[in-house]
Amino acid sequence: MADFAVQRPLGEGATGEVFLAEADGQPVALKFLKKGEFSASAEILRREVKLLSRLAHPNLVKILDFFPSGLSRDRPFFSMEYVPGHSLEDWPGKKDASAVVSVFVQVVEGLRYLHARRILHRDLKPSNLRVTPEGRAKILDFGLSTLDVSDGSVRGTLKYLPPEALAGDYGTAGDLFSLGAVFYEALAGRPASSEPLSKFRPDLPAYFSDLVDRLVERSPSRRPGSALAVLKYLTEHGQGRPAVLQKIPFVGRRAEMEALAAWERRAVQTNAPVIARVSGPAGVGRSRFLEEAKWDFQIQGATALSVTPAHAGDWRRRIAERLGFSEKS
Repeated sequence: MADFAVQRPLGEGATGEVFLAEADGQPVALKFLKKGEFSASAEILRREVKLLSRLAHPNLVKILDFFPSGLSRDRPFFSMEYVPGHSLEDWPGKKDASAVVSVFVQVVEGLRYLHARRILHRDLKPSNLRVTPEGRAKILDFGLSTLDVSDGSVRGTLKYLPPEALAGDYGTAGDLFSLGAVFYEALAGRPASSEPLSKFRPDLPAYFSDLVDRLVERSPSRRPGSALAVLKYLTEHGQGRPAVLQKIPFVGRRAEMEALAAWERRAVQTNAPVIARVSGPAGVGRSRFLEEAKWDFQIQGATALSVTPAHAGDWRRRIAERLGFSEKS
């Protein structure tokens, strides 16, 4: 077991307490089960450990190790990376419009990663969103996270819960509502309401204020359909193209998207071209699948081009034109 020198408390939740510690000269955060909290609470801690151990994303806190017997066979705990900086509520950069959009995009990236793995955070709030001095956003505290199924339970922080959650109905649209409610409050200095964010923060880009307003719509059907739809909207604006928010999320084809995601990571990491063939009868959703895949690649910084069977004979020329060089070169 590592030799931890516990320094000071960082915060606490319903069942856990987090402390700053030092191990091998490096700062780490330790999350302990609260004293006297066992059985069900211990299972919550173990579930959080299991979930975090399967995640790896720059905008999600990283788990380091788990100690089921505690430091001296007292309380179980796990160690995770220490995230310096400020919670979203206290973050001084929220007065800078460009910094706000940058942090928002990072949080949505983290949500997109979770939702692609059928994981709901279910407790987005200012204290669970931290911004480092370098401007990196991190999502913390997965103690209430669940798989993307509505289990009928009401969990989370009431102030940021979507209306439908009070009836036991919670899906990805619920996380998006909480995201909007947290940012609305942090930027406007008051809880989310039907009043437009631009009324309190006219310095923010109109497209961004409109997006936050859409996220806090009371009806889930009026919110963006997915975290990916939000990223597409923001990316289009960042590239100066007209954009609209998609209401209908892309569903199904999970196995195919996961397989293509592996190729996506390979292409980005090795800077090598990847060619994939997508086949199937007409009407099964190939075009929509390729559209979603294209955005996945582009958001990660890769270039994607789809070629239909009608143009299969000159695919080399079409790729060369897209990349800006001659086929012979």
